[in-house]
Amino acid sequence: MQHALYRAAKADPGRRFHALADKVYRRDVLWRGWAAVRANNGAPGIDKTTLERVEEYGVVRLLDEPAAELKEGRYRPLPARRVLIPKPGLRDEYRRLSIPSVRDRIVQAALKIVLEPVFEADDATVMCW
Repeated sequence: MQHALYRAAKADPGRRFHALADKVYRRDVLWRGWAAVRANNGAPGIDKTTLERVEEYGVVRLLDEPAAELKEGRYRPLPARRVLIPKPGLRDEYRRLSIPSVRDRIVQAALKIVLEPVFEADDATVMCW
């Protein structure tokens, strides 16, 4: 899928991709998102759900929930947990770090999987947020 999206974007730089949402909630894309999140071994978000708890609950079961919400247009991310971490090399100075929930990180990874090939195809694309 990523290769097909890349080729389509590269072949027609002016093309608009209007139907990418259905690719985000595909089970294989969400599973790859889970694999990326699992490999990163991150901290729990505001809901305190750990990676181990996800595995106990059932990864497929967890992936089906945001997939259904994304498909129905009712997915809403949780607020991110904010923590202060020390700045490297500086004493008594901290920076804020936002930690999304595991579920939200999976969806973010799935979005990256789908959107990245489209933006990578155009070397001149500049993303402004």
